[in-house]
Amino acid sequence: MSSRVLVMVLVVACSSKHEPPAAGSAAPTGSAAPTGSSAPLPVRVPLDAAGPSLPSLGEPPAGMDRAQATGCDRGEAAACTAAARSYAPRGAYRVDLPPAEADAREQGTARYAQRACDLGNGEGCALVAQFGQADHMLERACELGYVASCGSIGRTGLDTAKTNDDRKKSAALLEKACRADAVDWMALTSHHGGFCHQLYEAYRDQLKDKAKAAEILKLACSQGDKDHCPCKTDADCGSLPSDEGGLGYACAAGVCEIMSSD
Repeated sequence: MSSRVLVMVLVVACSSKHEPPAAGSAAPTGSAAPTGSSAPLPVRVPLDAAGPSLPSLGEPPAGMDRAQATGCDRGEAAACTAAARSYAPRGAYRVDLPPAEADAREQGTARYAQRACDLGNGEGCALVAQFGQADHMLERACELGYVASCGSIGRTGLDTAKTNDDRKKSAALLEKACRADAVDWMALTSHHGGFCHQLYEAYRDQLKDKAKAAEILKLACSQGDKDHCPCKTDADCGSLPSDEGGLGYACAAGVCEIMSSD
């Protein structure tokens, strides 16, 4: 028996109240015994015994940040997300790029983003939702603390809610993104203040809470979404965000309104 195995056997034998971890599985880390308990801390398994590492993603595609891709292959979640973002197609890429190149960009982005998500990076999960399989990915991103995805879920939930309780739950998710001044890639919420404006409309039209609507509108205005914000001249309204439909803002009856393109 090797000295390493002997040490592990002795440690497990001394832990009278803990079962040894199953073969090939990692013991829990970061947890402590309850306050006042004399039970020992869980045994930490050496890194090289914690199971096989994730397979290499191979040679990064041309145009991807190679340094970030290398970090991703080492298991760095943030590097995986950065590599995915460096390769992600932008703008109207389905119009601007040949179909094969657009497909390759989506697939390469989703592959590195999926690795980030597997490593616990919420932004990576959101990128998978944007460029790959969307099933449950926004929910996973939100669970991992990526609040823009919480806002996206809340916004969709408000559109489909059938009860006031459901609307309140969706509004709570939307408010997380609003207060963080988050943005996503979707129309109306890919600019600062967009999530707050969506929440303002929910309180105004669906939840019928005038005080809360006024509070959230003020926040949206401060973040840069000027729709329905107080004004004296058109200049007070600034430029219309590119993800909003319309010709621009105009100051009418003391508030900024979007001029329709119809």
